[in-house]
Amino acid sequence: MSKEKTNSNSVLENLPIGLIFFDKEGNTTDINAKALELFGFSDISMLSGFNLFASPLLCDNTKIAVKTLPYYDSFFNYHPGFSPSQQSEVPPGNRTIRIDVRYSKMFDNEGNLKGYLGAYIDRTPEAVNNEKIRDLDEIISMTAEVAQIGYARINILTDVGFATRQWYANNGMGYNDQYNGLEMFTNCIHPDDRHFITDFREAAKRGENPKLQALVRVNRRDGKWDYQKVFSVVTNFDPKHNLIEVSAITQNVTEQIELEHDLIEQKEKAESADKLKTAFLANMSHEIRTPLNSIIGFSRMMCQEDMPKEERRDMARIVEKNNEMLLQLISDILDLAKLEAGSMEFIFDDVDVNRLCMDVSSSIMLKANEGVKIRTACARPRCFIHTDPKRIEQVLANFASNAAKFTDKGHIEIGYKITDDNSIRFYVEDTGIGIPKDMQSSIFERFTKVNAFSQGAGIGLDICQAIMEHLGGKIGVDSKVGKGSTFWFELEIEC
Repeated sequence: MSKEKTNSNSVLENLPIGLIFFDKEGNTTDINAKALELFGFSDISMLSGFNLFASPLLCDNTKIAVKTLPYYDSFFNYHPGFSPSQQSEVPPGNRTIRIDVRYSKMFDNEGNLKGYLGAYIDRTPEAVNNEKIRDLDEIISMTAEVAQIGYARINILTDVGFATRQWYANNGMGYNDQYNGLEMFTNCIHPDDRHFITDFREAAKRGENPKLQALVRVNRRDGKWDYQKVFSVVTNFDPKHNLIEVSAITQNVTEQIELEHDLIEQKEKAESADKLKTAFLANMSHEIRTPLNSIIGFSRMMCQEDMPKEERRDMARIVEKNNEMLLQLISDILDLAKLEAGSMEFIFDDVDVNRLCMDVSSSIMLKANEGVKIRTACARPRCFIHTDPKRIEQVLANFASNAAKFTDKGHIEIGYKITDDNSIRFYVEDTGIGIPKDMQSSIFERFTKVNAFSQGAGIGLDICQAIMEHLGGKIGVDSKVGKGSTFWFELEIEC
């Protein structure tokens, strides 16, 4: 053997690539040490029966490609120590490696096919690393989507760059949208917020190395706006080579902003409720003490033996009137508590509307001032509806009671009308003091009183409105100062 051939064999033996030589039929003729190591054998005799075209490591298409092409690249998974010449059952947990291989044809000096050369290399570490990278990339992508964090890197001089899927989503764009430059991104931002982006770009072009941290609104394509935090810095500044690279991180914080707004709103409602509670206790304390003082004071005077009978009768009427006031006040407080707790009962039944209006008219006669005429106006000779009779009467009686309180002359009319859409509208019309126009929109609010010195807690109309809301009706008032008022409620119930 010549020295040149010896040196050639030495080089082949020491290559970090496994080499196997095959004859024209695919039989193994030679193998270097690295190939033995890859396949997990210590002696070439272990691979003497390895035929390239009979091996199950190669699929039929690969065998055809090796025979027809000058060279062909492929790969296979292999269990070291198991014969590549035949299928063998592999014990569970046995190590598997990935082997990349290039098959090349070998020719003699006359150009005749001499055999084949297989160059094998273990790609297991790279495959494992690539798999880990893919797993890491998938984890990062999932984390970014959950946290709604997007990333982009753009050369603002050429509009060339790349962005993650979430960056497109944060900016109201589809991932498959064709990128039309920075103008497309800018147009997605609310007009009032675009100056954050444009100012940052101009400062970057001037070489001021700016940093952007802003909250901007981004169009969602449905006419609404998402909130997005934007963090941008200049990561590469080389204007001589037409490069000013900007990196940006965006995060969709719409849910967080909406939650903050909800918390602020709930806080304001809680503070308002606390103020209303304080005002309620103060009002109720005063309103309860007023009739109680009258009842206690006049009751003591009535017990005096020398009290004339006429004065005692007047005092008895005052005590009775304050008893009724106290009873109504307590009833309103209990109803208000039930409404707040959602425990007020509503029991539906058939209601004789004409009888209801006459009953309310009869009860109000005792409360009306002397000279005030009480009358009833029924739109039909007979009218029945299905609703809660107790609550309907409660609302109508409250209207009538207020009318009696503020009407010194004229009349109070209690009745109902049938509307154009065949619904029923109850009303109480009076010729009393009337309500100023600026108070009419708030008259049904809690503690609102036309006359601050009049008796009552200012919660009756609030209760009436809550009852109508539960029954699905409408409620309102028409009034002129000095001419009177008409309080009404309407139910979409055929009469």
